[in-house]
Amino acid sequence: TGDTPTAFIQESSCLFDGTNVLEAPDSNSFSFGNGVKDQPFSISCWVKFTSLTNNQVLVAKSSSGFSEWYLFKNTGDGVLRIHLQDIDSSGALGRAAAVSTDTITAGLWYHVAVTYLGNAGESANTTNSNGLKIYINAVDCTDSYATGQYYSAMHNTVANPSIGNFDDEMGSYGLDGNL
Repeated sequence: TGDTPTAFIQESSCLFDGTNVLEAPDSNSFSFGNGVKDQPFSISCWVKFTSLTNNQVLVAKSSSGFSEWYLFKNTGDGVLRIHLQDIDSSGALGRAAAVSTDTITAGLWYHVAVTYLGNAGESANTTNSNGLKIYINAVDCTDSYATGQYYSAMHNTVANPSIGNFDDEMGSYGLDGNL
């Protein structure tokens, strides 16, 4: 079940309708890797989904061909996922991911936090812990991990940090709810 945030958060949250996105200019402050080594980071937000259709991005630094990381709700199973991407100049892709155990219910507020220790490259080509954790309402809900054999570290790309969708607004990934 969902928790209830303070009245300020409920009244001050942004309502996304699945078609809009908040975007900031590219900044090194939102890049957590240099192609050789990742840096630790955390993401935290309150979210209330209006509907559960489609994949829905909460926050990201990702666009076509320039993906670093993104936190989203998966359509098929209704769980939260965090993906870290390792895309080098040749287009080779490696991915580190974590998946939550808890499914999300529409209409309820959830406090979501993701932490990363910066060490996914050390667990390449395994399903061992890769330093990613997903917390829902302060409970570690990390269910599984996967790190592709080609993952070493995120690259600092030109993708813009965004809220509610990818920065190039891929239609099927828009958030439908409050954040």
